[in-house]
Amino acid sequence: MSVFTWICMLIQQTRELIDYAPFMAMTIAIVVALTQVYLQNRQFDLNLFDKRYKVYAAMDEFITTILNGNGAMGGAVSKFRADTAHAEFLFGQDVIAFIGLVTAKAMDLSLVATQLQAHVNAHLEFQRGVTNAEPPTTSIAKLNESHSELMGWMIKAQVEQNAVFRHSLKLHHERLWIVRWMGYIKTWVENADDNLKSRYRAT
Repeated sequence: MSVFTWICMLIQQTRELIDYAPFMAMTIAIVVALTQVYLQNRQFDLNLFDKRYKVYAAMDEFITTILNGNGAMGGAVSKFRADTAHAEFLFGQDVIAFIGLVTAKAMDLSLVATQLQAHVNAHLEFQRGVTNAEPPTTSIAKLNESHSELMGWMIKAQVEQNAVFRHSLKLHHERLWIVRWMGYIKTWVENADDNLKSRYRAT
């Protein structure tokens, strides 16, 4: 191989490398930028996890207290409201709506449970001769029906709460399309770099 031919080949390879360089640099910059955005979003989710989980735990504790108390809440509702007061800053509208619905249903159930217990007590007093006024049996039947429906709703809510909170609490997701795309670009750049190096070695 003559010196002139060798110089021509070197110039040609240099031109090819120069042609590749801007595109490779731009591609790498895009990959780095997208990776940083993705990692920042993941870190943001991790930082919020503890605060979000506390709301989830408060929800589970609240529903469990209601079910164990057969609808009676006591001071559970006040604690639940305090534990979830900041939820609107941590979750989307779906979780906020779920929290509001559980609270409303719990209040309805507590009222029905209180009225039902009052009717039961009134019947016991009538049977013992404490009072002569017999409470209407139709009221107890309706209250029992409402109580059963609301308790059933609470049981269902406890089962569904994981599905409602899952998106906000799930730390490991399937790779998003943008992450897969970044992986493809990275592989392509590495292959292009290997191809250039192999061409240099061949000459």
